Amino acid sequence: MKYKSIRTLLPYYNDNATFMNRKLLDTVLCELDNTPNILLSDIQVSSMSARDKEKYTALLSIEYQPNQLLLELFSLHDYLTSFRDATTHLEQLLDIIYTDLILTVKPRVLKLTLQRKTLQGFPATLVIDSQQQR
Repeated sequence: MKYKSIRTLLPYYNDNATFMNRKLLDTVLCELDNTPNILLSDIQVSSMSARDKEKYTALLSIEYQPNQLLLELFSLHDYLTSFRDATTHLEQLLDIIYTDLILTVKPRVLKLTLQRKTLQGFPATLVIDSQQQR
């Protein structure tokens, strides 16, 4: 079966389904003279497979350079936990998280890496890097 666009394949991209998790994210004003690069790694995230509705987990790394806002970590935990019962594909989950972080934190640079083993046993690594985007 051929698809013209991934948007026709993934349920997230239809007009009837959107995730409203972004409101869970919170920020703190960054009042630092020197802004560090921040790396949050090996964060476990769970979701339901869109293919067979089985729960899967993956490891997420978030690397960003704040602009004026820092990501509040308690809200990040609540945000990521909210995906636990959502039905998604890995690509979709990473796209949602990336978009929500860009819109909420407005970082200078953002890079997300998601790693897991597929049902077939293949290691899968997905990366979205703001410096590689158009």
